[in-house]
Formats: sequence, C-alpha cells, structure tokens
Amino acid sequence: MKATAHELMRRMAVIVLVTIGLSSAAAAQEPTFADSRLAEVMAQSLDRSQWDIQREQEAIARARALVDASGRFDSKATARLVVLSGDNTPFLSDQIIERPIWHVVLGDWNLKLKSAPPGAEDLYLRTFDVFVDPQGGQLLKIVSRWPKGVARIPREPGAKSVTQQLRRAGHERYHAFPDEAPRITFLEALDAMTKGGENPLAAKQIVGQYVVWSMMGRKPRPMWVISLRGVPALGASYPGVAVNARDHFRSIVDPQTGKWVCGFSTPQPQTTEEPEIEKPPQ
Repeated sequence: MKATAHELMRRMAVIVLVTIGLSSAAAAQEPTFADSRLAEVMAQSLDRSQWDIQREQEAIARARALVDASGRFDSKATARLVVLSGDNTPFLSDQIIERPIWHVVLGDWNLKLKSAPPGAEDLYLRTFDVFVDPQGGQLLKIVSRWPKGVARIPREPGAKSVTQQLRRAGHERYHAFPDEAPRITFLEALDAMTKGGENPLAAKQIVGQYVVWSMMGRKPRPMWVISLRGVPALGASYPGVAVNARDHFRSIVDPQTGKWVCGFSTPQPQTTEEPEIEKPPQ
C-alpha cells in the first residue's frame, strides 16, 4: 500500500529523532498544583481589578469559547484560581508557573468530530483541564486527564529538556501566547488533525496549546500545537526505534484556515529525571 505524504512525514519524524535518546524514565508532564501558595502569590500579583477575567463564570465562558462554542459544557464546568509549581511548556513555562491562573474543568464528555469516519466513536470519557491567564485572557494550556484504569505511557520530560529537543530537532520555538483569539476552536483543530491522518478519538490523552510558533526560519505565527499521547504505535517494525518513540505525535494546525501544517514525534522521554520546577533557557 502506498504511504500518504502525511504518513511519510510521521515516519521521518520518528526516525530522525531517535538520535535524541530514549528511555522509559521522564519527569513531570502534567501541570503540578501548588494551592497552598495561592494567597501569597495573589498578594504579590497585579490588582485584580486590572484582570481581563475576574470571575469564575467569565473564566468558564472563555474556556468554552476556545475549546468549543457549542455550549455542551453548560452542566459540566467549574472554575477556580490556582497556582502551578510545575509545567513543561517549552520556552514559556515561566509564564505559567508561580502566578495565579484560572483552572477550568470541562467534562465528562466524548469527542465528536465531524471529519471522523462513519461510525467512529471516542474510546474514552474525557475531562479537560483548561488553564487561562486572568490578566489578558489568553489560553495557556488544555490537558485531558489520563483515563482511569489505563496504563500510562512514559511521561514527557520537563521544560528544559523539551526546549532543547525542539531546538535540536527542527529549530522550533514557542515565542508567546497570542493576544488574538484563534479563528477555529480546539475541537475544530482536532478535526483538522483527523483530516490530516491523525486519530484524536484513539488517543488516551490530548494536550493542546495556542502559541506563537516558528520553525526553520519561518516567520513566527499563532498556531495550535496539539499532542496526541497514547496512540497506537506507528508502524509495525522500525529497527532500533523504541515503541515509546512512536506512541505519541505532536501536530501544528493553522488557527485561521484549520489546515494541518506539520507534525513531529518530539518531545521524547529522557534518560534522567528532571526537577518539576524549572525555567527553560531563553
């Protein structure tokens, strides 16, 4: 069977990135809460009256608008202010940790994607944690919770390692969190990935961010960056390529046109543990 261009790109991403180094050990991948520090951090932050999002319902409304504006989350949404002590966003983790941010919980629900094959259904009941900047209202991160009772894959490494991997593999960089809202929602971006050959319905975990992104000298532009984790391993046989190098895939989706741009198997698990609280090199 002849491979599609998208499939060939996935294979090239896996093969090229084996040189980075693989193992089953890794540091924290999911955000780490530090609720005991909320009062202290709030006292040191800007006057709350200057925030773009001051109330729980405003945070929920912003999260719904970014994820999916259909209103399906009306009975399954909560919001609270939190402080994160750990996060692995490359280049930008210091803009997320140790500051008050809105944590919106959307769930439980099954993904329904228009472009999915007839009869295809989501394999998991999903709850999404959405993190929003209260000062400017920007989306910081969307993370689906790992399904209960399902074995985990190796976690992604910390911010420092992810930053280094992106630089080495393709001179990628996340420059900032865009001020302007994306034209297409998170769910519509997942639809674009389906059209590009990915299968969000089979992923055990989905991690999404909306960032100003560049690669190989391209002009920085806002993009959806979405990782599918715990997907069926790509290909039946890749000599010397561990399964944990191909059980995840990160896609770049244009937030204006909804087109899949490119994809990678970075970041990979690393051989050493890293501290959960770290700032990446600038």
